[in-house]
Amino acid sequence: MGYEVAAKDDLLRKFMEKNKLDGVLLRRRDTFSWITGGKENYIVRSTEEGFVDLLITKEKKYCITNKVEKFRIFDEEIQGLGFEALEYEWWQDGVVCIVNNVLQGGSLGSDTDFIGATNIYEKLQELRASLLPCELDRYKDLALQCTEAVENTCLEIKVGDSEHEVCANLVYKAMKNGIDPMVALVASDERIFKYRHPIPTDKKIEKYAMVVICGRKNGLVANLTRFVHFGELDAELLIKRNKVLKIEAEFIKNTTVGNTVANVLKSGINKYAEVGYKDEWQLLHQGGATGYMNREYIATPDMSKVIQLNQPFTWNPSIAGVKLEDTFIVTENGAEVITQSDVWPMIEVDLGNGVSILRPDILVV
Repeated sequence: MGYEVAAKDDLLRKFMEKNKLDGVLLRRRDTFSWITGGKENYIVRSTEEGFVDLLITKEKKYCITNKVEKFRIFDEEIQGLGFEALEYEWWQDGVVCIVNNVLQGGSLGSDTDFIGATNIYEKLQELRASLLPCELDRYKDLALQCTEAVENTCLEIKVGDSEHEVCANLVYKAMKNGIDPMVALVASDERIFKYRHPIPTDKKIEKYAMVVICGRKNGLVANLTRFVHFGELDAELLIKRNKVLKIEAEFIKNTTVGNTVANVLKSGINKYAEVGYKDEWQLLHQGGATGYMNREYIATPDMSKVIQLNQPFTWNPSIAGVKLEDTFIVTENGAEVITQSDVWPMIEVDLGNGVSILRPDILVV
């Protein structure tokens, strides 16, 4: 923890010097977790802004908090990380006054829109894109736990279970390991073919189920999707599965250090056309970089962002009724899938040049 926080402090202060900033204000949950090595500042799970702010200047680090939150934050989150408390009463809107008093008119960058500050959130996302070794270790632990939660949930599905029941089981399996299921989706049968982001309903499962999670722990987010089918797959579903495998293979093999995100997306779009589904990519975003958000950004055809070493990605190509989604790390030797287990049926997919990768199949029970 000490090395990670020190490395990020140094990285942020070099960023401040380069961008001529006297201070940086961090208010979001993801940036708080990043700079503190995986700690949390939230109370309400559904918001991206936390309830405690951090102000980093050239010389000091401050934690701006009301008196209610101060004790827990310092006891359980940032103890020993070198922050000095600047507090206000819970009924006051004290952050603006405190920041102004500290900076005395100096230049300020913020991860949100804030009075007198430049919004630098996208630049901060670039700073954290390449994960440190200690972050990768935490990420792989989280990814395995998310994988187990999803796959064990799938293995326990019975015909007649409602989507809500399955989702409740998924959320339980995630949260008992300290994972915040920021996205938890379950759909079945015709709803999988009709909707790309189907939230769970009271519908009873008949033959086919999809289970999705974007799980956050220690600030990092792992993403995956799995499918279960009761009885043999029909010919159309098999064809779609095989075509989505080819599309995702195109995304993965092109996600290499130094390539642009736009180039990768265009290669995937071309593969959609090649397999006979030219416009299908328009019906769901295709994914992008992940890490401290379920998607740090969503890839678009005109995006100029460059892929970095040790950057996590999640692509999610789909054809109505079938989708692939896993989290992987961009390494010097290609994609390292981290949401993967030994219990799920897999298919070996050729990436070309003698390279192959294992991808999840539809579980047939």
